[in-house]
Amino acid sequence: WLAGMIIGLEASIFTLVIYLTAPLPPGAELTSSQLVSVVLEFFVVFPLFAMFVASFAAFYRRFLRNSNQAAAARRGQTRPKQRPAQRPSAARAFRRR
Repeated sequence: WLAGMIIGLEASIFTLVIYLTAPLPPGAELTSSQLVSVVLEFFVVFPLFAMFVASFAAFYRRFLRNSNQAAAARRGQTRPKQRPAQRPSAARAFRRR
């Protein structure tokens, strides 16, 4: 959710910059009350929605990982590390000297 909030804040900043730099159609004007409502909506709605999406994505990833029983069984198995039966030939040759 934290990554979603950061991405939502970045998206709101970039969208606000594009919104404010885009030319208005002829005869249209942007009042200060409209500007305040747009800024508040961008900085409230974008981060909240991005946090929700990121949280759901993390939940769904964990759900899929836990629902795959074959992968969970493989993760539960631990294999003992096998050591080579003998030392490499270079080490044996060095030790003989």
